[in-house]
Amino acid sequence: MRLFGKKKKEKKKIEAEEKDELELEEEESEEEEVPTQLDNQTTVFDVIAPEGMKIDAEDYGVIKQSLGSNTFFRPFYIPRDGYPRMMQTNWLNMLTSAGEVDVMIDIHKEPKAKAMRSLDMQLTMLRSNLSFQRTRGNIDQEKDLDAKIQDTNNLMDEIQFNENDSYMVSTMGVAYAESKKELDVLCEYIEDEMQASHFKIASTWNRVKSGLKATMPLGAPNTLQDTYRNIDRRALCTFAPFVSGSGRFNGGIPIGKNKITGQVEFLNSFGNADYRPPNYNIGVTGISGSGKSLLLKMKLARETSLADTHAMIIDPEGGATRS
Repeated sequence: MRLFGKKKKEKKKIEAEEKDELELEEEESEEEEVPTQLDNQTTVFDVIAPEGMKIDAEDYGVIKQSLGSNTFFRPFYIPRDGYPRMMQTNWLNMLTSAGEVDVMIDIHKEPKAKAMRSLDMQLTMLRSNLSFQRTRGNIDQEKDLDAKIQDTNNLMDEIQFNENDSYMVSTMGVAYAESKKELDVLCEYIEDEMQASHFKIASTWNRVKSGLKATMPLGAPNTLQDTYRNIDRRALCTFAPFVSGSGRFNGGIPIGKNKITGQVEFLNSFGNADYRPPNYNIGVTGISGSGKSLLLKMKLARETSLADTHAMIIDPEGGATRS
């Protein structure tokens, strides 16, 4: 009996020592987990992040900017069927100049083989749909499908001979306002302006968080795959945001019409007494048949007759003498 009692006392003693060691280890770990001054340094996200964010509705959310103000936001995008057949160069200006709106354009170039396969599948579906519409006698649908088939064939030929490319493009945006009512008014204005140019706008219904993350410059991939659409190189040129409606009149000759303001723009290659450009060079780019030679001939003719400026042409190919 004494032997068993001694063993029990030794066992309790060992358990007490182990418990004390565990308590000491926990205290040491707690002391080690105390953050230092370097760990508490302010980051960029601490500076730009709002105080809070709430997403309770299906198509908008609320950002807490300060103690007494909230900002309502609504993400939107252009769906696959929301682009017109022909796009003008100033369509993006309607979004960027609408007010408190952030716009994000995600562009991915498709490989040639993949683009040809997708266009071939699209061509097969269009031809099948055309055959079905003809059996039903829908003449209006036939003309629309004929135009789509012709456009697809032309694009496939251009990609095949490396004259064009195919791109997957996503156009998304976020509208901001101080109240829900102002947000609705701004979104309706954007929708009306875009519909006037045959664009369609859709909200990220039940995907507000994903829509907001897709438009923020975080480098995160866009998870909304239904926002992407294939376009060619010509349509991609209209996405260039470097278009301004403001100009400075320095005299000169009329050279063209501003597509944003509608006013006539003047060109003065050498400036005037108040302003002279730092560089007198001009570059003209465009596809074959777009009017590059016509623009240069018109510029030289108008400068000769209106500005008393004479020019000499170095033309190794003889294009200026043939016309």
